[in-house]
Amino acid sequence: MVSIIIPVYNLEKYIRYCIESALRSDYSDIEIIIVDDGSIDNSGMICDEYAERYENVHVTHSDNKGVSAARNIGIDVSKGEYIFFLDGDDVIYPETISTLMNVITKKIVYSSCGFSKITNYGEYTSTNSFEDNHRRSGEWIQRSVEEELINLLTWKGRVGVWGIIFHREKIGDLRFVEGKVDNEDKFFRFQYLMRNEGTVGETKSPLYGHYSRKGSLSNSKSYSGQVYSSLVYFAEQIRKETEGQELESVGKYNEMVTYLHVLKYIIRKRAYKEHYIEYNEIRSKLTSYKMMNRDFFRNHYIEYRMALLSDLAFKLSVFMHDLVINRLTIKESQ
Repeated sequence: MVSIIIPVYNLEKYIRYCIESALRSDYSDIEIIIVDDGSIDNSGMICDEYAERYENVHVTHSDNKGVSAARNIGIDVSKGEYIFFLDGDDVIYPETISTLMNVITKKIVYSSCGFSKITNYGEYTSTNSFEDNHRRSGEWIQRSVEEELINLLTWKGRVGVWGIIFHREKIGDLRFVEGKVDNEDKFFRFQYLMRNEGTVGETKSPLYGHYSRKGSLSNSKSYSGQVYSSLVYFAEQIRKETEGQELESVGKYNEMVTYLHVLKYIIRKRAYKEHYIEYNEIRSKLTSYKMMNRDFFRNHYIEYRMALLSDLAFKLSVFMHDLVINRLTIKESQ
């Protein structure tokens, strides 16, 4: 059985679409675990309606502790041999679960799919897979756990846990770090991969509908100290957990790129004046990497040097990049 875990917080406009999409799955052996994370709108009531109508829908209500706590509750109460995480404002398609289950084995530690990114301008496909010379079986790509870790820590593809089927047995006592609001998904996947051997399977097919909404934390226009501290915390934890191992260099690389993203986060939120202490602290951390081999930075070398040498040029480059990307996104979705 596959346990579909759905964390929900104030999603009354979206949660029906999410639950209905899971109920339309052509894979019959599923249970839908909904964790209402202390919603103050009608989300909890809507979820209860589905639990009353369908035997395989179960709802747990908790105090508001964040998405990580909600997912942990879902893992604890679920009964399936496999775990699939579905965000409460996202959707899956009828063939999603069955397609992912067709490939997963004991040696394949998880199977993942591409996604359709749903925006305010419409829907377009973004598989977040990358062309390479890996072994293929039809439209499937297989790679070792080590390769997957390198891809994860060198920022290739998405970092979320949604759209992936995990072995419950391989999750074991692993849980999401609570109290953090960004990159908790990435850290969960990192730790899951670090404790398991084998391969991963990935299909390019966009079998998951990921909705990007204005009200989400990642799309908020204001600066959040929680986002800042979470990004820095997980980057440093990954670096510490890879020290003295074969992945030490990519652990450091992940930390360096995270620091660059933190700088860009502060810039995008127009918070570099009010939070100049944090901004300068991160720039100071970045200076420790300047003696590293240039190849170490891969495609981030130019922006790394710009961030250290010219504050103004780096800020302008971020604004120009976002302007171009926003225009391309609108044009592509029209």
